[in-house]
Amino acid sequence: MNKLYRQLFIRLITLLLLTSSFTANADLNASAELTPIDTKQFLMVSGLIDPNTPMEKMYPYFKAEAQLAWKYYATHRMQQAFARMDELGVVILWEAKNIQEAKRAIEQMPMVKNKLIGYQLYPVKFFNTLSTLFSTDTPTVREVDTVAKTSSFILITQPVTGVTAEQVAPYLKEQALAIWHNYQTGLFRQLFDRGNLSQKGGEVIMMMANDVADAKQIAEQLPLVKNKLVNYQLIPVRYFFPFGDLFRSSKY
Repeated sequence: MNKLYRQLFIRLITLLLLTSSFTANADLNASAELTPIDTKQFLMVSGLIDPNTPMEKMYPYFKAEAQLAWKYYATHRMQQAFARMDELGVVILWEAKNIQEAKRAIEQMPMVKNKLIGYQLYPVKFFNTLSTLFSTDTPTVREVDTVAKTSSFILITQPVTGVTAEQVAPYLKEQALAIWHNYQTGLFRQLFDRGNLSQKGGEVIMMMANDVADAKQIAEQLPLVKNKLVNYQLIPVRYFFPFGDLFRSSKY
């Protein structure tokens, strides 16, 4: 009797495994055609409206600012956050259905609401420039020496005024290869295209470097920068310290 039960049990398990395998394959096939998700991403760069604002004027808002930032982070509105090191301000990657929704969330933040902090908002999207390398004869380099750098920067590029898409086009593949190499070696961490530009060449890149001079040298090796087709802005950033205001211990 026990032997019969064991045989039935084995057959049942086999049937379940076959069923789950079929279901998994069906789910995989069903998800092969992916559609874009319903949210967009925006990069916020903020700084003091008046550089001479004394810190004492800002202290009363620190905790409320951190509390709201945490709520946004916990509900996936804020994807990543960094504190600027070149001036008082933050860089935040937001997710929202549209730019108006992103602005409404940002303008609820106490320091923005009380006109102490101003901000710029850059729509960004997936880094489509890499697609220029697809289906080409360019060999894939799989063994690359990674490069250890100590500081984080946000690199933002903007097409030079008057430069046309036709002028940029011949350099896009070379630009993509340079960015891909920097991504492979760990210099570049996250890549985005500027989402509101009709011209090519507007990018947002989260990168690593040793210092500002090193970051500039890396940026100026990019073909679009080297050929003076885009201008660039470098923002040194670090961990998002405002969350420390919510900790019980004041030493953070």
